[in-house]
Amino acid sequence: MSFGLFNKKIDNILPGRVLTDREDLVCYGFDASLRDGIPLAVVKPGDTNDVSKVAAYAFEKNHPIVPRGAGTGMTGGSVPLKNSIILSLEGMNRIIDIDEKNMIACVEPGVINAHLQEQLEEKGLFYPPDPASMKFCTLGGNVAENAGGPRAVKYGVTKDYVLGLETVLPHGRILNTGGKNFKDVVGYDLTRLMVGSEGTLGVITKIFLKVLPLPEEVTTLLCTFSKLDDAARTVSSITSSSIIPSRWMDHMYRFQMTLKRLLLYVHPVTARSVWLKIYIPEIVFGRQGGPYPRPSTI
Repeated sequence: MSFGLFNKKIDNILPGRVLTDREDLVCYGFDASLRDGIPLAVVKPGDTNDVSKVAAYAFEKNHPIVPRGAGTGMTGGSVPLKNSIILSLEGMNRIIDIDEKNMIACVEPGVINAHLQEQLEEKGLFYPPDPASMKFCTLGGNVAENAGGPRAVKYGVTKDYVLGLETVLPHGRILNTGGKNFKDVVGYDLTRLMVGSEGTLGVITKIFLKVLPLPEEVTTLLCTFSKLDDAARTVSSITSSSIIPSRWMDHMYRFQMTLKRLLLYVHPVTARSVWLKIYIPEIVFGRQGGPYPRPSTI
């Protein structure tokens, strides 16, 4: 079958949701990894059934599909393969439910991480994974890439908060794994298998996320060191003393490097010393703030 006929068939399945113009294809052909490619087409499903129909038809005609969120990933997970079709999930962006009593959020894959954070904040809750691109990355992409963030040192990464998934398999079948149960230990853990699979095992169409009570206050400690080694030893001493800060940040003058294991960000300043900022959540009765409340500086 020629691609023109294939494209016409797909357009019949999802009228008005198929892009084939060159300028559109270029926009969906790259991510933050600096790799790029040109897909044969971009398809924008509106719900799980749309994804299932497209996947089944593409599988039958042997056309590869590459799921895409916001294209902020650093590993090339959403870069189109040769002769592939981009399945853009940006339109599936509903926050389906926020269960305050059980502290579980159910969302579609196109929901922006920061948008969920805003909705949760209003209810006194928060979702810990906070990638650097959280203001525009999608939760579906976060799950597919098992995204982390500065708070990972204390709270963990995406896989630690995914309770269940709805996934469309390559041949179009809809698979439900996990759900709203915290203790779900029977059988294979297929949910964990899907997290971090970068779209190679299926297309994620619904996500159940565990959320936490919002810290009522965050205290910022600002420490100054003359030597990098002293700062590193201080970090090690703090964490070994059962005090785990929610985030680490540092500002350094000559040291142009990133201490990845310590989750420290490097920025030049006009001083030779090492500045280390430590964010420590505190529970203070009667006061609530956001995921990033204004900190007090010590």
